[in-house]
Amino acid sequence: MLPDCQLMLTSCQYIDYLNRIKQFFERVKSGYHNGKPLHIADPEHSGFAIVSAENFGEMSAQGVQELIRHKNVVITGCQYPPLKFDEAGLRTLAPLDSQVSLIGMILICYTNWLNNCLDYTFPPAARGQNTTPATISGLVTDLLDNARNPDGKILNAIDFPACFTAWDDIPNYLSFATDVVAWDYLRGKPYCGNFTNQYPIAHMRWGLAGTANAVTFIHIDSDGYATFVRVTTGMKVWGILPNHQLSSIDAFLNDFLLDEIASDSTFPLEAIVLCPGDAL
Repeated sequence: MLPDCQLMLTSCQYIDYLNRIKQFFERVKSGYHNGKPLHIADPEHSGFAIVSAENFGEMSAQGVQELIRHKNVVITGCQYPPLKFDEAGLRTLAPLDSQVSLIGMILICYTNWLNNCLDYTFPPAARGQNTTPATISGLVTDLLDNARNPDGKILNAIDFPACFTAWDDIPNYLSFATDVVAWDYLRGKPYCGNFTNQYPIAHMRWGLAGTANAVTFIHIDSDGYATFVRVTTGMKVWGILPNHQLSSIDAFLNDFLLDEIASDSTFPLEAIVLCPGDAL
């Protein structure tokens, strides 16, 4: 079940930010059956497939490929490092004094405010004003400082490349990780490097760290890559557009909007809560 969004709505800075969160949860809950999400009430028609790590590890390559053609697979019971959102946990991502990119929302008319802002405090939005995602620079320690401060800002750090190999405890990853398969087949071929070249994890795998109530709104990941996510501490609500013909660009030319849901949109939404030990 999804957490109560009322807690999140008391912990945001901008009015349009609150509206987008309400839109998201209302659209998700409109698809419930008998007050429950589809992956619980009607798994066959859900965009999610819930599989234990043990069962997933026993699936054949053909079985995995067939499953991910139709479903977003959530693997439960994966091994994960016992991390906490503290100095030791964040140090596994980067040195605490590292400069990192932080994502937030700012008013469009205040983009120049960033030049003079040192504590991520932006002018509050008035009704009718829209914010836009902004990437700014800060330190890893800023995450801790704001997480521990009752009046701290909501921060989301997005660039911790190669923090974990990510796939080592999933024995049959070659059956669905086509990027790794392609790398295996091509290395050593003419103009494709040699066998001593390592897989470029730093360009393909990232760690993420955000304070409570950090949100990334509806978007499309670049380059056609499928998204893999594993939760090691905290929780993450993950939303998808299920059973939609997203293989055609035409799907994005009508009522699809980035970052928000149009009132006349026909896109369904499903969401699931990912906890430590879950992988999607």
